[in-house]
Amino acid sequence: MKANRHLPLILSTISLVFLLNLSSVLACPLCKEALFDPAQAKQTAGTAKGYAVSISLLLGMPVLLIGGVALALLRGRRLTQARRVDTRKRSA
Repeated sequence: MKANRHLPLILSTISLVFLLNLSSVLACPLCKEALFDPAQAKQTAGTAKGYAVSISLLLGMPVLLIGGVALALLRGRRLTQARRVDTRKRSA
């Protein structure tokens, strides 16, 4: 049980590091080739940034959903255990 105590914190930290590491998303080869036109560098830079933000949101949403469900389950389990301990103390 003690090994699982820090698991949510570790998983959320790893997820946050991957979400904040946008250099891999900004370096998407297909986006760079599709948007490469030196004459319109300013406009394509804004479009590339928009693509990067949308990709990071698409990649981050499953992490947030799974993390939210895991947090809800963890809280529910802790509340259930606390109630069991509380009822045992009352009966003793």
